[in-house]
Amino acid sequence: GGYANMVACKVDGKTHLRLNLFELGSNTGAACPGFSLIPYSKGGMILVKEGTFVEQQATSAAVEELKAWGKCVGVTCTADLSKFEEKDSVQALFVHECEARLEAKIHECAREIAARNSKTKIRVVCIAGPTASGKTTFSHKLALALKAQGVSACPLTVDHYYLPLDRQPKYKLRKLRSDVDYDSIESMDVELVQDHIMSLSNGNKVETPIYDMKTGFRKEPGQEMLLEKNGILIIEGIHALNPEYTAKIGSEEKFNIFISPVSAMQIDDFNTVKSTDHRLCRRMCRDYLFRGHTAGRTLKMWNNVRQGEHTWIFPHQNEADFVFNSVQECDIPILKGRLDMLLRSVPAETEEYEKASHLLAVLDTMPTWQDGSVSSTCLLREFIGGSTFNVH
Repeated sequence: GGYANMVACKVDGKTHLRLNLFELGSNTGAACPGFSLIPYSKGGMILVKEGTFVEQQATSAAVEELKAWGKCVGVTCTADLSKFEEKDSVQALFVHECEARLEAKIHECAREIAARNSKTKIRVVCIAGPTASGKTTFSHKLALALKAQGVSACPLTVDHYYLPLDRQPKYKLRKLRSDVDYDSIESMDVELVQDHIMSLSNGNKVETPIYDMKTGFRKEPGQEMLLEKNGILIIEGIHALNPEYTAKIGSEEKFNIFISPVSAMQIDDFNTVKSTDHRLCRRMCRDYLFRGHTAGRTLKMWNNVRQGEHTWIFPHQNEADFVFNSVQECDIPILKGRLDMLLRSVPAETEEYEKASHLLAVLDTMPTWQDGSVSSTCLLREFIGGSTFNVH
């Protein structure tokens, strides 16, 4: 719902078209029905649509921290990326600076977990966040960081616990795989997740499933897993903060982490790089490389994915003990070379064309970089391939 139109703006002297989601009234009283104008604690006003605005303090703090980092390295807008040229190694150094920022936050998180674990035994670390946040790579890197603190830990991807296709509730109705909502907790084998979490945290060996997203069924055999004595189980997945998964674990024995990439880079004076666009770029590359999806298919699913996030993921973010901003400001220039071809293949007569055009306009504000400087343990490798952790 709402009004949509295109507006022109200039970035670095070049004119770009921007999608303007809602028409502006001549004054604040002319705002669209359903909106409220409220003061923001950090200055200015916020136009809120339908409902009360609840500030996410931890997420806001993470963005302010990233802004400070951006000023330190001299990157506050997409135009700043153009000054990094590949030939003089400055571009590679910036990529490593982005990685170093994430590494520092991972070790900060590990120190917090280790400190709490020294007082009260932590059995499970839960990592959740919206799609394409980098949860799987983060869980492996966190396990390594905890080991550096003298704490044994092992990651478990609960996204492999999807029900086989023939047990999916919505598939049973019409035998159409397109009906399956993989972002709903009803698509998960919650009982098996609970059983394995309890078994592993109690020191027992289990055979974890390996889900094949292309076929909709589990691969056989699964993968054997056993925690070291007094080890911490790290579970990650879009539903990992859902209380249903860890209902049998005491709250004092859990450490919750919310992860999401939230950029602080400005496109122009009025627009930042949206978190949703950033994640969509990541997911589009991953879907194409590892799931055989076209850009059009990923875009077609995107609204349902976003609805699922607001239903199943974001309501739990305030329960997190630690918020991890997984953005790397070098991501989109590196993804751009892959995305340009994918987005231009979206047919103009389809509904997805408008969103594809918007993303191309965003990409047009950034240079194109190669991935040669991206380390094999970098979080971005989860979406472009070549990860040491063999995750995607």
